[in-house]
Amino acid sequence: MSASVFVRKAAPLVFGAVLLIGGSLPAGAQDNSAQQQKQAAKQQRQAQQQARQQQAAQQQQAQQAQRQAQRQARQQQAAQQQEAQQAQRQPQRQARQQQTAQQQQAQQAQRQARQQQQAAQEQQRQQQVQQEQQRHARQAPQQAVPQQQIDQERQRRIEAFRRGDANRERIIQQRESELRNRGRLGRLRYNQEYLERLRQDRDRRVFAPSFYFYTAPRYRYFRSGRYYVINNFAADNLRQAVELGYQEGFRAGVADRQDRVGFGYTDEFAFQDATYGYAGYLDLPEYQYYFRQGFFRGYNDGFYGRYQYGVYSNGVASIIGSVLNLIFNPRPY
Repeated sequence: MSASVFVRKAAPLVFGAVLLIGGSLPAGAQDNSAQQQKQAAKQQRQAQQQARQQQAAQQQQAQQAQRQAQRQARQQQAAQQQEAQQAQRQPQRQARQQQTAQQQQAQQAQRQARQQQQAAQEQQRQQQVQQEQQRHARQAPQQAVPQQQIDQERQRRIEAFRRGDANRERIIQQRESELRNRGRLGRLRYNQEYLERLRQDRDRRVFAPSFYFYTAPRYRYFRSGRYYVINNFAADNLRQAVELGYQEGFRAGVADRQDRVGFGYTDEFAFQDATYGYAGYLDLPEYQYYFRQGFFRGYNDGFYGRYQYGVYSNGVASIIGSVLNLIFNPRPY
C-alpha cells in the first residue's frame, strides 16, 4: 500500500523531470547551429579575402609584365633610332672626310704650284746674276771703296739715325699712356722692354771703323726691281736684321695673344721703328725692310702659338735657316 502510494507521489516528479529535459534539448541545438553559421561566415570572409589578394597579385603581375614590355619596346625603339642616326651620320662623316681630303689635295697642289713658281723665279734670278757676272767679268775688277769715303758716309747715317732717338722715346711714352688706358698690358710691357733693348743696343754699339767693312763687294741680291751689290759685312748685317726682326715679332705676337686682341702687327711700334740692331753700315730703309720681313713671320708664330717659320730653344725664338734664305739669300758677285 505504501509502495503504491510512493509510486503515485513520485510519478509526477519523474514526469516533470522528463518534460524539463525534453524542453532543454532544442536550445542546445540552436546554439550549435549559430556557431556553425559564424564559422561558415568566417570561412567565407577568409575565402573572399584570399580571392581578393590573389586577384591583386595577378593584377600586379600583369602590370609588371606590361611595364616590362613597354620598357623593352622603348629600348628597342631607342636602339633603332640610334642605329638610324648612325646610319644617317655615316654618309655625312664620309662626305666631310672626302671634303677634307680634297682640301688637303688642293692645298698640296697650291704649295707645289708656289714651289714651282719660286723655283722658276729663282732660276730667272740666277740667269740674271750670271749675265751680270759675265758683264762685269768683261770690265775691269772693281776696287774697294776708299776707307775715308766709307767713314764719312757711315758717320752721316749714324748722326741722322741718332737724331731720331729722342722722337722714339717720346712716341713710346705716348703709346704707353694709351695702352694703359685701353688695358693692353701685354703690349705695354712689350713696348717698355723693346725700348729698354733699344737703349742697351745704343750704349753697347760703338760705331768705330771696322777693317771687315772695308772690302770689295762680294755679294749681289735682287729686290724691288733692282740689284744691290754688298760685301760680307753688309750681308751679315741684313741677315741679322731678319733674325732680330723675327725675335721681336715673336715677342709682340705673344703679348697680343695674352691681351686677347685681334691679329695686327702693323701698328706695333717695333715694326714701325725697325731699328733694333742697326749699326749704320748700310742704308736704314734697307735694314728696316728685312727687319720687318722677319718681324711679320715672328708675329705670326707668336700670336698663333706655333712654329711655322722658326724654332724655340733655350727660351729664345729663332727663325729657320731655310726661311731666312727665302727672305734674303745673296749670290756671290
